[in-house]
Amino acid sequence: MPRAAGGGVRVSVVIPAYNAEDTIEQCIRSVKRQGVDVEIIVADNYSTDGTAEKARRLGAKVLVRSGRPGNPASARNAGLSVAKGEYVLFLDSDEVLGEGVLKDCLRLANEMEIGMVKIPIVFVGSTFWSRCSAFWKNTHYKVCKKTTGNIPRFFPRRLLGEKPFNEKLPCKEDWELYERMRSKGVSEAYSKAKMYHLEPKTLKEMTIKNIKYSKSLTKLSKHIKNPYKTIIKQSFMTLIQAVKNPPTNPLTLIGCLILLIINIYLAVLARIQP
Repeated sequence: MPRAAGGGVRVSVVIPAYNAEDTIEQCIRSVKRQGVDVEIIVADNYSTDGTAEKARRLGAKVLVRSGRPGNPASARNAGLSVAKGEYVLFLDSDEVLGEGVLKDCLRLANEMEIGMVKIPIVFVGSTFWSRCSAFWKNTHYKVCKKTTGNIPRFFPRRLLGEKPFNEKLPCKEDWELYERMRSKGVSEAYSKAKMYHLEPKTLKEMTIKNIKYSKSLTKLSKHIKNPYKTIIKQSFMTLIQAVKNPPTNPLTLIGCLILLIINIYLAVLARIQP
């Protein structure tokens, strides 16, 4: 098991979480299977379910009521503030690491002196609606990878400072950090190993999640000029690719279109409401 020089923690894995008791176990177990000396920090952002208790039973260090309610940036910063690792991986509570992710990230950071490591992501679903969402997001991911790609997750601790995430932002704080570090010339690369995102199982769960996201985007527009422009462009390109390369089951594409219509409605509603 690779260890840090002097026997310290090699990697701190920071997991911001809110009402994630359905996925937090898969997330944590995937980290513990990596074969790397890690500490797992769950920054619980005011969950009302059993997220904290389940994470604690699995051996994670749990920060209860971390950050400000509904503010992922502050939860990430809170988790980072107690991290002891030489490197840090930021992982969402509904994400699962594939085999060898951390070893590959460490190889890139040590042998190639990469400052930011991106991890290829595959969206997965176990129900009709979650499979629809997964197909759309996997198509969207391929579209985005042709430009800037996805967001780095793995960093040397020394590059991050004390509070790297902008707590004024209601969302996209990880993207803003990436743009800031990229502008400073920090090197980046993709790992070969993948991670997996577990999509919500029901249409109700997706709608609740997207209502929060739509409200956050409206607030984000106060800090970043016209964030909708990029989102609309990427959604249009994703739709074209989905039609050109449709799923095996045609009903999946119909489901994607329904989800897209719902998301557009929620985004418009969030903008016109005071």
